[in-house]
Amino acid sequence: MITLFGFRGCGKSYLGNLVAQKLQWDFVDTDCLIEDLYATRYQRVLSYREIFQMDRALFRCLEKEVLPPLQGKTMTILAVGGGCVLDPDNCKQLLSMGSLIYLRISKDALEKRMEKDPPPYSFAECYEERKGIYESIPAHVVDVNAHAVGAILEIICGK
Repeated sequence: MITLFGFRGCGKSYLGNLVAQKLQWDFVDTDCLIEDLYATRYQRVLSYREIFQMDRALFRCLEKEVLPPLQGKTMTILAVGGGCVLDPDNCKQLLSMGSLIYLRISKDALEKRMEKDPPPYSFAECYEERKGIYESIPAHVVDVNAHAVGAILEIICGK
């Protein structure tokens, strides 16, 4: 399993889908798993963003619950939400499941990507808080700003 993590808007789902297609592997996005778990548990369909905005603590609990069933999966590209790896237990579990790849992107590039769909939190504060944590995780780093999509795919497929 290869797990992609990084800031919201860095390309985890987009690149994850492309890598999965290239390798002919499965693609799993924890945000989708959270939506499915929420719908099953509460008989109500909400997007992962709606769940997050409604109850962040519940979102984090659901996020934690969707990881154990993925243990042992192979030939899978996993995209996790930006906050997933902030929980040391989640991070430890993801590390035990395979390779982690941090999709590093500059603050300016992220701000530009988020203009159309701003996050429901202070971006600048979040960026500063998470950047150091992301960079401390033992993961392969792919600099999204420094490479074209094709090169990024080659780098990830080589991990």
